[in-house]
This record gives sequence, structure tokens and C-alpha cells, in this order.
Amino acid sequence: MIRDDEKLISVTKLYMAMVGMWKFEETNSRNVLLKIYNKYYSRGIFLGYILFMISLTINLILLMENGDPWNQKAGNMGILVAVIDIVVKISIFNKYDVPHFFRYVKTMERDVWNSGKDDVISLYKKQVTYCRTNCLLLGGITLLASSTFVITNFIKLSENKDAIEDFMYHIWLPVDKKQHRILVVTINMCLISYSCVMQPTIKLVLCTLMVFSSTHLQILQYKVKNRDINEDPHIFIKRFLDEHLFLIRFIERFDRATSLVMLLEFLLNAVNVAAIIVDLLTTDAIMFPVIYGIMATVQLFTLTWNANEIKEQSVALGDAFYETDWYQMDINTQKSMILIILRTQKPLMLHLGPFGAMTAETAVKVSIQ
Repeated sequence: MIRDDEKLISVTKLYMAMVGMWKFEETNSRNVLLKIYNKYYSRGIFLGYILFMISLTINLILLMENGDPWNQKAGNMGILVAVIDIVVKISIFNKYDVPHFFRYVKTMERDVWNSGKDDVISLYKKQVTYCRTNCLLLGGITLLASSTFVITNFIKLSENKDAIEDFMYHIWLPVDKKQHRILVVTINMCLISYSCVMQPTIKLVLCTLMVFSSTHLQILQYKVKNRDINEDPHIFIKRFLDEHLFLIRFIERFDRATSLVMLLEFLLNAVNVAAIIVDLLTTDAIMFPVIYGIMATVQLFTLTWNANEIKEQSVALGDAFYETDWYQMDINTQKSMILIILRTQKPLMLHLGPFGAMTAETAVKVSIQ
């Protein structure tokens, strides 16, 4: 059963728990399994990816020394880049304690359900459905691409037993792969299983926090447009400023913590496009490259669209104030509203490192280029 403060994050929490990112509250000091999970599981997953990265690096060096075909080197390098990307992003998330952001999400969700305002609750429910749809789409298309990858490699293996040497991931193992086929298949299936969860988890964390931010900006707009006319405007503006300032600080902190991750998303997308073109030119199996390309495109536009929503909803706050009966208020209140409107003209945005804002226009430019 989904808790009342975790409806928006329910899908994301499941993925985070599977890869060790979720920090469960140890309410029961005797819960040994929970302590082991919180202390060791995430470290074990991270260590596993480090070993995965080392194995890929060794295999790439061996491919270069043996003068193997360039398409094998390119395939190995593409996987290595993807694994390094995941390791770097996990490190960034841990450094800035990104999972901690979900505590704010849970606290504000409880406030929404306890507000007693049907319109606000209805708006929030729509956003919950929207967020879950986004998460299921990102997770589902990754599962589809991973399944296609597995099927394609098993077909190759059934047609050529020597294909075990570069079966699925091009990893180095300290054994003769031809003599230990079951071990090679088992290790690769474990890797693809974790990658199928880890890869979308990072996107889900970003997407969920983006939807949370834009949702509460929309709720603020509703509160402005439906202000109780009997309430002292000074009290209302003070409460609005407190909520708005919290969202500004949250989004700015979120931006600082993830701007490099956003940049890596765009850079890796360019690498993915190049890898897909290589695969299409060098192999007869086009199903996986095509599906993988669709997956990369969907992931990019989903993140960009939700990042752009933060910008749009932050600017719309000024419009919401302008549409009120500000002209009937006293001069001090009008001056306060003018200052608020001026502040909203500087939109809240997420950035691609030092290379500008992450908006819908940015995604279109990257896709065209």
C-alpha cells in the first residue's frame, strides 16, 4: 500500500530501493536487514559498477593490443562510457545527498492532503498521475531496449558458439569464456538486470523532482488566483513569500546538485547517437539500435520537457498576481505585488553545467545538430 506522503514518488522510490539509493528510516532498531540495506547494499552496488568498469577497461586494452576489428572496440568503448556515466552520476548524487530531497517532497505532499482544499488536491492528483506515467514510460522503454539487447545477443550466440567471447557486455574475465559459458551468461544477465534498473533510476529521480517543483509552483498560482478576499492581504503576501522563497531555494539547490548530471545526459545522448549510427552501418541486426535510439530520444525529451515546465510555471506566477484585484488594495500591498511580479520575470531554471539553461528549445537544437 502506498503511503499518503509518497504517492508522487511511489514508482521512483521502488526503483531507488532496488539500486540502494533510498534511505529507509530505521524506526525499529532490531530490524537488522534494514540496517544492512542502508549501510552495505548501496556500497555493494557501487563497488560492483566499479569492478564492471575495470573489467571493460581491461577488455578494451586487450582488444587494442590484439588488433581486433574496430567495431568491437567501438562497442566496448560505448558500454564503458555508459558505465562511467552511471558511476559519475551516482557519485554526484551521493556528494550532494540528492535522495535527501525526497524528504521535502514527502513533507509537502502531506500538507497538500491535509489542506482540505479540493481543487488543490485535484490538481495534485493529476500531477501524481502525470509523474507516474512519466516514470513508467522511462522504465518501460528501458526494459524494452534491454530485452531487445538480450534477445539479439542470444540469437547471435545460437548462430555462432564463438560469439560467447563478446556476448552482451564486452567484459574481461579471468577464465576461458568458451570453457565457462554458463558463468559468462550468468554474469552478463546479472549485469543487464541491474543496468535495466539503474539506468532509468537516475532519470526517474530527476524527473520526479522536476514534476514536484513545477507542481508546487502551480499550486502557488492557484492560491494567488483564489485568495480569500476576507484575508488580510499583508498576511497572505507574507505566507506567499515564505512558500515562494522555499521553492526558489529548493530549485536552486536542486540545480546546483544536478547541473553536471544534466550536462552528462546531453553529452551521452550525442555519444549514443554516434554509437547507433555505427551499429546501423556495421550490423544486420537493426532492431536494437533503433529501439535504443528511441529510448534515448524519449528520455532526453521527457527530462527537457519537465525542466522547461519549471521555467514556465515560475514565470506564470507573475501573471497570476497580475490577474488579481490588486488595483483595489492599498498602496503598500500594490508595491509588494509589483516587487513579486518583477521577481517572477527572472525564471527559475535548471542548467546544463556552465552551458546554459535546460529548456525545450535546447533539446530541439541538440536533436537537430
